[in-house]
Amino acid sequence: MQRGSPESKPARDIGTESDEAQRAGRHARADSPAPAGAGGVRQALFSRSLGLAMGGVFVLISPEFWSRTFQNWLSEFLAIASMAILSVWLRQRGSPESKPVGAAHSTTQVGG
Repeated sequence: MQRGSPESKPARDIGTESDEAQRAGRHARADSPAPAGAGGVRQALFSRSLGLAMGGVFVLISPEFWSRTFQNWLSEFLAIASMAILSVWLRQRGSPESKPVGAAHSTTQVGG
């Protein structure tokens, strides 16, 4: 949390938030992604899929790739593009950069 930052969540929303706020489990709607309402392991993985994907990319790509990437200005575009594209389908529960777990893929909103 960063007080005054537009990218930060309000103090009352810090943490993973309730299933109701995240539209997960029994609070999932008809347009929610299937894993959001599934519960169990499927929902847990989907709720953290954005972080898992970004972490997986970082761990699985060769050191030579990272060495070359961080030496040019395109690295910023790579990071922003991958976050923007992946955040359409993947979620990170409790993250201000991600939509709620049960939000439809077509939803574009601020908050999470």
